[in-house]
Amino acid sequence: MAIEAEDTSLEGDARAVCENCHGGYLPPDGQCGECDHVHGTPTLADQAHARVELGRRLARRFYKAMGYEVPEGYAFDTARHPTEKLCWAMAVIAFEELLATDLDEVVAELEDE
Repeated sequence: MAIEAEDTSLEGDARAVCENCHGGYLPPDGQCGECDHVHGTPTLADQAHARVELGRRLARRFYKAMGYEVPEGYAFDTARHPTEKLCWAMAVIAFEELLATDLDEVVAELEDE
């Protein structure tokens, strides 16, 4: 089974999301790739939201590798279906191993806001 090529770059994914620009990720200089305006320094909440979105993207890729599809932005972290929960668990493991970040803890912090 061939998996479609997809942008696998992690560049910018753990940075703040530009809410004004359809979810474009900000590069280090704060210049959004979707528009010409410059944004301020990302807040911790912005960074947390971006990490959760990256986790969801990763879970969606795992899900797609299994032959399933869900809409962009689907919240795997709140899923009830066992396969979807497994994909989120795999994303959490990937974060722990690759980024030393507990993704479930990030979600819990965002829920406390």
